[in-house]
Amino acid sequence: MNKQHPILLFAILALLAATPFANAQAQQPSEKQLAQILKRFPEADTNKDGKLNTEEIQQFVKSRQRNRRPAAAAQPTQAGDAKLTETLAGMNKGGGPNQETKEQFIKRVEKNTKKSGKQLDKKAIEARFQEMDANQDGIVTREERRARVKEAPKVEAPKVEKATVGPIFNTEEILDESTLDIKILQDWHVDEVTGATRQKLIEINVAELWPGQDYRIPVRMTVPLKGKAKGFRITGANAYEGLMEDSKPSEFEAKLLAGGVGIVKTVVKPLRQIPGKRNLQRQMMAMMQKERNPRYTIVWTWSMTLMRAATAAYAEADHFEKGKVAGSGSSKNGISPAVALINDERFTATCSNHAFAYYSPIRMGDAEALDEVEAASKAFSEAVKAGDIELEPERAKAFRGKTALRIAGGSQDEARRSADRLMPKLCVTENWDRLMERGVDILFEPGTHDYVAYDIVWGAQNHPQLPVYYQPNGGHSQTPHVAVAEDEQNREAFLWHHFFGGDPLLKPPTSSHKVDKDKLTVSVSFNEGPQPISGRIWWIYDRAPEGSAPFLHVLIPEDQWADMKRDPKTGSWTVTIPLKEGASRIDFFSNHGHMANGYKQYLSSPYTRVELSAEAYSKTQRKPAAAPSTNPQAQRPSKEQVARILKRFPKADKDKDGKLST
Repeated sequence: MNKQHPILLFAILALLAATPFANAQAQQPSEKQLAQILKRFPEADTNKDGKLNTEEIQQFVKSRQRNRRPAAAAQPTQAGDAKLTETLAGMNKGGGPNQETKEQFIKRVEKNTKKSGKQLDKKAIEARFQEMDANQDGIVTREERRARVKEAPKVEAPKVEKATVGPIFNTEEILDESTLDIKILQDWHVDEVTGATRQKLIEINVAELWPGQDYRIPVRMTVPLKGKAKGFRITGANAYEGLMEDSKPSEFEAKLLAGGVGIVKTVVKPLRQIPGKRNLQRQMMAMMQKERNPRYTIVWTWSMTLMRAATAAYAEADHFEKGKVAGSGSSKNGISPAVALINDERFTATCSNHAFAYYSPIRMGDAEALDEVEAASKAFSEAVKAGDIELEPERAKAFRGKTALRIAGGSQDEARRSADRLMPKLCVTENWDRLMERGVDILFEPGTHDYVAYDIVWGAQNHPQLPVYYQPNGGHSQTPHVAVAEDEQNREAFLWHHFFGGDPLLKPPTSSHKVDKDKLTVSVSFNEGPQPISGRIWWIYDRAPEGSAPFLHVLIPEDQWADMKRDPKTGSWTVTIPLKEGASRIDFFSNHGHMANGYKQYLSSPYTRVELSAEAYSKTQRKPAAAPSTNPQAQRPSKEQVARILKRFPKADKDKDGKLST
């Protein structure tokens, strides 16, 4: 499809606002476009010559606008006006939406939010369009959008008395049923979707953020058709609108319910994505910048939401009895149950994906660590600009601003004090002994290339006791490695074992290695618990400091993996990796599979970094790269892996036979 010139597009669409052409010759619509308009609006041909010119189109639009009532200027008076708007505006087939009708605006926003896994209320989108449409002509231009941003009032922190320093999470506040201020939206009933559960929908007050400002959120509770639920699985990974309707349990949720475990669902999302709370997020940010009170952080709100939802569920004494409470989810929905586990003893487990677990030097704001990160990011940026590194535009856009940076605003000492007060209450490894005394279950799945859980190197070195699964090349907006285990069912295996016991799960292994000239030998042992049935290792050379731009962008090459062999005498899983000449260091980890209660569990060995040559490392920082592996096993992918590679890279099939050879 041919793209229209931006100036031409602007001229055609501007007709709807009766704007004269600035340069008629340069902006003359094509014959095809004029024919299209004539076909739909023959009355525009005033001289009846079977053709349209720009003057006739202008006069046609103006005549319709003159016939409109002043009070209804923003609305077409006839169906033809809407058709004309749709026809003219629909010609914008170029890059960005320079001008959009209301329908186009809604469609684009809905499409973008669905891509990111989010949802927005259609009424909220319509309201946003009306706010942007300054001249109320039914079209939003790029200039109107920019003006809207410039004119947006600066959000200031509400004037409240400065809070006294106290506990970040107050147990009395968490457990107080009287302050929930419950509003029943749907009382207990048999669900209308499956008829196999009982459900109730309520709205609760999570907390009074400051005097007069409550934070209210919906909670849907699901229990078996008969009897009480003992404990429950809780998650905030739900769309606000979706909670308003009866929920159909997933296949796994149905199994939990059959075993007597309840389901509690609420909303843990950025406040701007929740109807009616967009401005509240700005106010909280202003309050946090002003007072440095952790209560005004979004993490506090997310975590408090889960804890207060648990209070609301246990307030339903006729439907819930005390039992295990397990949270699970990804990103914000992996962080919030981990924080709830630390600060609310009713919580007994968390399975957290793409969530932080460590209070590492980078998170502490350590100057030396941040200097290293920023230097690597700068060198990477310069290499991209110089053309030494080819960066995919979509990946560059996805990770823009996602590297670890110094906290803006205030002094670094002040930022460090705020972090020192908050982070120990958010990181499971900072509370490990106390959590283990409580007998809780924990699994973290950070991915090897995540911009939230980026401190995996430091974490593995200092907290190898944390059960971890590293998805190779996994992380927010990342595409997993071609050799990743496709049968992984960690969340199901974890939750089933937590609630019902049965087959034991793998426990964190130990790892050892030895460098012998041009070879690296790795050995992984599971000294406690069951033994795995498989082992696979991945490695990457000269990886940049964690949290930096190249740390996120430079992936594990597709050929740098190998299956490990189990030593029948020692039970250890071993492999020998031929080292790349000139490499300064190598990072590696392995994943090991195990069947438990009908689900496939995978657990990783500690992520390990081995320094090989400091001199070689200094030469690789400008252009991170990885040469093809000399490991013959890694160079012979399976049929399934070849098929996946062909699907992602069809151009690799040079002889066009529908197959790939090594």
